[in-house]
Amino acid sequence: MTRVAPQAALIVPVREAEPVVGELRQRYDATAAIGVPAHITLLYPFVSPNEIVEKDLRKLKAIAKQTTAFEFWLSGVGRFTDTVYLQPSPSAPFISLIKAFVDAFPDYPPYGGLHTGSIPHLTVARESEPEALERIEDEVRLLMAKQRAIQCYCKNFALIVNTEGRWVTQQRFSLVASEANGD
Repeated sequence: MTRVAPQAALIVPVREAEPVVGELRQRYDATAAIGVPAHITLLYPFVSPNEIVEKDLRKLKAIAKQTTAFEFWLSGVGRFTDTVYLQPSPSAPFISLIKAFVDAFPDYPPYGGLHTGSIPHLTVARESEPEALERIEDEVRLLMAKQRAIQCYCKNFALIVNTEGRWVTQQRFSLVASEANGD
């Protein structure tokens, strides 16, 4: 087995998306095959799993206790250079969470500081060949045109880790229940 450097990420798992885009993710997103669920990334990379200490977990719990659960929709299809994704709406709650994590963990900027800003998204496909990515994007747009939108509810975020070549959920952090949604 190939040894991997330990990795960690903070994500919002989106179970509601799996029945709609799970098969596409299995075909076009290699991370699906190694345990990464449909999700919206909040912070990656995060503190290495073997370096996470109780103080880090307390910070994550505090952020969760300051964040109200929220409803969102996945309907728009977007594209980066090598990625087709679904856009969450509204995106503001995700941006607020990302900012809270960056403030709490300034040594861990989103995507290692590779990009300016962070655009919340649910990756459906990764492909380096532009023509193939265009075909995949058309496939996702057609699927979403039939689906219209995926109604989702964010009740928690998760710390996921990869220490042996497969991503697993290490811990979930529950958000404050929202009275508007009867929680």
